[in-house]
Amino acid sequence: MGLKPDFQLGTWDGLLAGLQAQRFDVMVDQVNISEARSKVYDFSEPYTYAGQQLMVRKDRQAEIKGPNDLAGKRIGAVLGTNHEKWVRDNVPNAEVRTYGDDSHLNFDLIGGRIDAFVTDILVVGFITRQTGGQVVATGSPLGSQRSAFALHKGSPELVGAIDEALESLRADGTLKQISEKGFQIDVTHP
Repeated sequence: MGLKPDFQLGTWDGLLAGLQAQRFDVMVDQVNISEARSKVYDFSEPYTYAGQQLMVRKDRQAEIKGPNDLAGKRIGAVLGTNHEKWVRDNVPNAEVRTYGDDSHLNFDLIGGRIDAFVTDILVVGFITRQTGGQVVATGSPLGSQRSAFALHKGSPELVGAIDEALESLRADGTLKQISEKGFQIDVTHP
């Protein structure tokens, strides 16, 4: 696109608020497209198609096999994400514990402070490898999601430029290569 990015880091909910307040132009962090978010933000075309996954300690995999086993359990999710929303919407009898980022979910799960957590299916392999197999996926994916670049409302020119760049990366196979390198699977199409 001929642009030089000025990266700014922050917590998930802080990034969304910063985007809405126009402190930066675009958010690139697996932002899932939803009806509610589409009212607040503009979105590029999706660049990944994935979903959510329930994660547990390996020694509890037989006990917690899926959503039906979560009532009364302590479930972790990153604050402000679709993962948190899924737990609140689908497991009303769970104790939801929120986190500023993904890094503490593994520690609290391994330490027994939570019983499970919901995360993006794209990081399942990474988490399992990172924890030496102590944290594993359980049950089927919890749904599908489309992720895209999020921009503050009223950014049609920048959305158009991003969509054009994504289409170029998709057409020459670069987007697929990036997906397979990062996730070990191609998640660039439905």
